[in-house]
Amino acid sequence: MAATDHTTPSRHEKSLGLLTTKFVSLLQEAKDGVLDLKVAADTLAVRQKRRIYDITNVLEGIGLIEKKSKNSIQWKGAGPGCNSREISDRLVNLKKEIESLEEKEKQLDKHKSWVQQSIKNVIEEVSNSQLAYVSYEDICKVFPDCTLLSIQAPSGTKLRIPDQKGNYQIYLKSNSGPIDVMLVNKDNEASAPEKSPVKSPLSPANRMATRSSPRKAAQSHNPVQISPLVSGLEPLLRLSPPPSDRDYQFNLDDSEGVCDLFD
Repeated sequence: MAATDHTTPSRHEKSLGLLTTKFVSLLQEAKDGVLDLKVAADTLAVRQKRRIYDITNVLEGIGLIEKKSKNSIQWKGAGPGCNSREISDRLVNLKKEIESLEEKEKQLDKHKSWVQQSIKNVIEEVSNSQLAYVSYEDICKVFPDCTLLSIQAPSGTKLRIPDQKGNYQIYLKSNSGPIDVMLVNKDNEASAPEKSPVKSPLSPANRMATRSSPRKAAQSHNPVQISPLVSGLEPLLRLSPPPSDRDYQFNLDDSEGVCDLFD
């Protein structure tokens, strides 16, 4: 009995990916890029036209084809003016530019890796620990003609720089310890920082002076010469404690009566 060979299509041949490849090839070979879907289904031997519609929906969604009629589509890359020499040259130049940019990106990544490894080697080298500092001369060379301040503050210190025109001020506030600020560049040629006056709290005497009447304020424009006698006055006498043992000026002794008070 002779064995009969039944050739069944493999799973790969029935896959939608392979069918899409064949459909696109058939579409590119069509005249002016126009393809009839019924002809494509017969040529590719597709029983279910739904699979052809799935392919056309995806290609239309990404902008590669457009519908000409109900059963025909057109490949956008095959229309008039789409295969011109100018577009082909532009496509070649864009591909070359992409390759050049990718090569530059690889070079930058390589140099970045070298720098990171060099920094790591310097930091982890034990013999370099004694040289892990920066001198103030090096800092001044990096920032010439600038006033440089070194701030040593505890953790949690708040720094605030108000937006002012002309004057440049820095406010530091710490609740956990003192703040040390030092001038780094001590060069005479560098501009020294300007000192802004700070208002001190008013003493009680100054507060009384600020509450003067408008008449006294008007008289302040014409200063009065103070007499020399003022400078020779004695200091004010303290009333507490009393200056003598007697509480009152007109009190009575133990041997006096009420009548003696009116003598």
